[in-house]
Formats: sequence, structure tokens, C-alpha cells
Amino acid sequence: MRSITIESDLLSVTLLDLGARIARIKFKDKDLALRYQETQSFENDSFYLGATIGPITNRVKNGEFYVHDRLCVLPKNEGSNSLHSGSQGFDNKYWQIDQINKQCVRFRLVTSLEDIGLEGELNTYATYQIKGNELHIEYVNSSSCDAFVNTTNHVYLNLSGNSLSGKNKSVHDHKFVLHAENFVVCDNFNIPTGTFKKLKSPTHFTLGDDGEIAEFADGIDHHFNIVGENDTDLKTLVEARSKTTGIELKVKSTSPGYQFYTATHLGHPFTPSGGFCVEAQYAPDAINQGNFFSPLLKAGEERKQKIVFEFSSGDDL
Repeated sequence: MRSITIESDLLSVTLLDLGARIARIKFKDKDLALRYQETQSFENDSFYLGATIGPITNRVKNGEFYVHDRLCVLPKNEGSNSLHSGSQGFDNKYWQIDQINKQCVRFRLVTSLEDIGLEGELNTYATYQIKGNELHIEYVNSSSCDAFVNTTNHVYLNLSGNSLSGKNKSVHDHKFVLHAENFVVCDNFNIPTGTFKKLKSPTHFTLGDDGEIAEFADGIDHHFNIVGENDTDLKTLVEARSKTTGIELKVKSTSPGYQFYTATHLGHPFTPSGGFCVEAQYAPDAINQGNFFSPLLKAGEERKQKIVFEFSSGDDL
């Protein structure tokens, strides 16, 4: 496993070639990304800490879908469903380091699609770049055949600096602002029902204070739609602030939506709700939902996706 650190005067990010993942984020001498005490522990990570997720992010009902008339099958790793592409996921593969300098690393992964039932391969670049107080991530995907592709990053953040395994505390001291038009309604297995629920935008949220949204009473693990599918501008998805440190975060992306997860099911050696994730993406099970934005990538086409994490210490949200 290879470790690379990129940095500016304000921000330092350590990356691993295993899963093209974020292993550490330091801002104002605070560790903000959940991490293991030993780097080698990432080899047995079951929480997707900081990993690039793909080729299909989030849940797929019964682990099955069709590309045109061809049945595709993903490994089932959450009951009868597939989560984050199961054992075929980007998170447990070693990526090639394609380019590197003091403030930027580009990883590359070539994935055969034959294991899921397609005749072709997927070429993916994951670029991490620091610009002052911002971490920029860009994913570029191209495929030799039509394929469903939905990539994201799964970093867990705790702006109070409680990030180290065995020592981290929950994010109950965080205030969140969610920007979205609606969120996806799911069944008891977190599989979308195909319906949406309107959301007041922006929505203010604090763990333990669900306000008028009953679905959020025990924490959030929902997909939020923010704009139309063809809007490729950077949009603010989530804002967060730690009342303990005053550190603030804005997450922006070109994606049409995001999964917001308050890590209710995070377990040993971490604390439940010990971090939060903003996963810029297409909706879960979108490949089986005719009324969702479709993540179909046409053969020979290139899809670019940008995610920006902007850290600061400023005014209250």
C-alpha cells in the first residue's frame, strides 16, 4: 500500500493507492477525516473510509439490473441487495498512480466489466488536488460499452477533530445545512420506493433535533436531489459547522444529488454517528428506477464529475 501526501499552507491530505482513498485530512492542525490508528488497517476496512466508490455507488435492489437486454449481476453484500458494488467495488482495488506533484495526485483504474455480464472495460481516473483551503476531486469515466456508472468519494468527516479510531466522538455538536429540492423515500432495506418527498431548501439539521421531518429522527442516510440532471455547474450540496472548533465546510459538486449519511451504523473501532458523509452521486438503485436520473454511460463517451470540499473558520451558519 502506497501513501502520498499533498498539501498547501492551509490543508494537508494523505491518500492511499488502495481504493484511491483519502486516509487523512488536516486543517488548522485538526484531523478531520475518520481514520485508523494503523494505515494497514485500511486493508480490512468495512466502512469504505475515504474510498473512491464505484463502478456503481450505493444500493442496487437484488444486485441485478439490465443494460439494454443484457442482465448484469453484482455481488450481494447487504442481505439480498448490493452495496457499493460489493466485492467488485473500486474501494478494494489497488489503483495505478498516474501523475503526482506536491499538490495533486491522479489515480487510474481499468476495470473489466465481464464479471457483471458486460463485454467491455471501464477506464476511471480519480484526481485529488489541493487549492488553498479546498480539496478538489475529479472523476473521469469512459467505457468501451454502454454501462451504468455512478462514482463518488466516501470520506467520513468530523469537524471537531475527533477522527482517530478508538478516540472519536459523535457529531452531535455539528450544525448542518442541506440544499435540495427533495429526498428519495426508501423502504426498510434502504431501497428507493420510486417516490420523492419535497424538502424546504435550505434545511437546517442537528443530530437529535429532527424538526418536522420524521424520517430524520434517528439520523440521516438518504439521497437528496438538488437540481436537474443536465446542470453541470458546481452547486453547494451541504454546509456544516462544528460548534466545538468553529471549523466550517462547504461541499460542492456537479452531480445531480448526494447521499447524506450521519453514520448511525458506524461501529468498532469508531463511534456511531462519529462522522458524516456527503456522497455526491446519482440516486441509489437509479439503474432500476425509470423516473430517476439515469447514470448510463454510452460507449466511447466521457463523463466528468467534480467534488469540492472547502474548509474554513467563519461566521455561523
